[in-house]
Amino acid sequence: MENRGKLVKIKKRVGFVERVYNDNESFNLLDILRHVNVIFIVWAYVPDHCLHSIGIYYYPNRYWALAVPT
Repeated sequence: MENRGKLVKIKKRVGFVERVYNDNESFNLLDILRHVNVIFIVWAYVPDHCLHSIGIYYYPNRYWALAVPT
């Protein structure tokens, strides 16, 4: 019960430097990865005419939606 309400810090040794990660940095990384995943799904599955209707004209070829995950 003594640790309730305290931040949890994770120590990780990278080479000669010891890096301390806190909860906020871990959450930010998770949040960024979620956004990247949503953008990837939208780009891979939404038809071209829908993207053009909202003003998106320049994006990578859909071939990469299959090639990159493999």
